[in-house]
Amino acid sequence: MRKRALTFVSVGLFAGLISAQIIKADLDWDEFLIRAACCGPIFFFAVCFGELVSNNFTFTKRPPWRTLAALVTFTSVIPIAMLMFPFALWFLQSPTWINDSNRTNNFAAEPIFGLLISSLTASVLVTLAVWALSGRWQRRLLVSLQIANVITILAIYLKAALENDWTTPGKLWEVMLPVGEGLYSFALGIARLDPEQGRVEAGCLDLTQL
Repeated sequence: MRKRALTFVSVGLFAGLISAQIIKADLDWDEFLIRAACCGPIFFFAVCFGELVSNNFTFTKRPPWRTLAALVTFTSVIPIAMLMFPFALWFLQSPTWINDSNRTNNFAAEPIFGLLISSLTASVLVTLAVWALSGRWQRRLLVSLQIANVITILAIYLKAALENDWTTPGKLWEVMLPVGEGLYSFALGIARLDPEQGRVEAGCLDLTQL
């Protein structure tokens, strides 16, 4: 189990590093959404590779539509999650920081709500993708992904505090994608995507299973 966990953390981290290079802070929304849609398949295939390396995954065990549905869902994760970010700020009646080139200190306070809503959206979509693959709705996996969200957000704010830079929310990709995808991949590795293991409950970041 330790080898499996290490495998999934590694492939998730690698996928996150690639995605962080694809998405840049200075992109307009159209280009950003197009590039963000490319990150989902990268993560999906990284997770599939982790399953293959762990000898625990075969495409022949599931109908092709399940794999296709999961791929489409993974593709939509980052674009939809990040569209929820300005919506959350609009809900707080403070969305102007997005287009304000002179914004200061806003990243330290208001956007944490946007990050929470975005990460919640991402975790629900990833759980839906796993349901498409395994045929099981895994509630404990959803909890695991929420724990991963909290750790990732803390890492983002720690980086901002260490660099004393609260004015560049675009820099969050440098932390969010590698750390977030590494932790998400770890949670998925414990959950196990094999449909024949339907009676196995998804692990909730239970380190005793490693």
